[in-house]
Amino acid sequence: MRKPAVVILALASLLILTCAREEEAQVVFWQFQPPEVMESLIEEFEALNPSIKVRFETLTWQSGYEKIIMAFASGEVPDLLEVGSTWLPKFEDQD
Repeated sequence: MRKPAVVILALASLLILTCAREEEAQVVFWQFQPPEVMESLIEEFEALNPSIKVRFETLTWQSGYEKIIMAFASGEVPDLLEVGSTWLPKFEDQD
C-alpha cells in the first residue's frame, strides 16, 4: 500500500517542478534603427515570448562599425547584431 503513495508523491513532485517558472533569458541586440521603431517591435516580441528579455543598444552609422570591430576583437559580442549589407563580407569569418 505504501508503494503507490510513494509513486504518486514522486509524480506530484515532478509535476510541480516542471510547472515552476522558467528562468528569464536575456538577449543582447545591437542595431541601427531609431529606438522608437525598435521599442514597439521588442515589446511585441517580449509579449509573445515572456521568458525572453531583449536588451537593445542603438548604434550610429558613424561609430557602429568601430564598436563592432572592437567587440569581435575582445570576444564580447552581442547575441544579435544588425550590420550594413556592405559590411557582411568583412564579418563572415568571425565567430
